[in-house]
Amino acid sequence: MESLQIPNWVVKELESASIGSHGNCPRFLRGFDSYSKEFQSFWLNNYDICNAWLNPLTRKFVEVI
Repeated sequence: MESLQIPNWVVKELESASIGSHGNCPRFLRGFDSYSKEFQSFWLNNYDICNAWLNPLTRKFVEVI
């Protein structure tokens, strides 16, 4: 099985990001507009990869490149 790949610069943003969630709602970025357009685009287009990296149970399947 091929691993998911996430750029190192995205990981650095995620490590300091303010992540929110409530109920059965998926994770969301607090203050979304305060992040760079590049990061916003990656989050929106690769949410599954970001979410997999944020989850300690699935992080091992995500390769930081």
